[in-house]
Amino acid sequence: ETDEIIQLIPSIKKIKAGLVSITCRPNSTLERHADLSIHLDIIREACMHNLAPTTSSTATLVFGDALAIVLSKMIGFQPENFAVFHPKGSLGKRLLTKVSDLMFKDEENPIIDGDEVLKKAIIIMSEKGLGAISVVDADQKLVGIITDGDLRRTIEKYDSLPNLKVCDIMTKNPIVIAPDALAVEAIKPMQEREIMVLPVVDKEQRPVGMIRLHDIIKAGIVE
Repeated sequence: ETDEIIQLIPSIKKIKAGLVSITCRPNSTLERHADLSIHLDIIREACMHNLAPTTSSTATLVFGDALAIVLSKMIGFQPENFAVFHPKGSLGKRLLTKVSDLMFKDEENPIIDGDEVLKKAIIIMSEKGLGAISVVDADQKLVGIITDGDLRRTIEKYDSLPNLKVCDIMTKNPIVIAPDALAVEAIKPMQEREIMVLPVVDKEQRPVGMIRLHDIIKAGIVE
């Protein structure tokens, strides 16, 4: 007999929507106005004074869950459908968020030609702050990547850096991902290769962005 519920009845009737009630109290206001009434026979509440909704609220929750599961099987409800109706939940984000939604693109996307000197790559990487830079050839197609880890290993290996070119230290044929792929798909290769960033390439293998594991986690796609 909660006012918040009872006050909805006239509006439901006005729009001519069907009303199905699930109640534990016989002949309640909601039950009397329902087109279909489901009555749960509860002997008493668990509350010592038989006042607070305890047994009744639990029974209603269990019945509602069971009803939802049965109906979802009957209509073939899929995870994709759940995502549409619950887009901000973790499942919704995993099924709806694409790489293009999280990647750094345009001016934020660090790119350099493989024939450039390493010093220029270091400057660009410092400016962009993504911890990596995509390396392209003369046709602007991706041929490699340089990460902060590559720079550390290079400093340990070489006494002098001025004469080194980008192509001398880059990691060739890096793992990539497409912009229209789901962001969650980027997680597995990152974990398997223990890397923090992936170049994002189009169908012509041109780097159009870069995505970081940090941003995928921040977006709530993984818990």
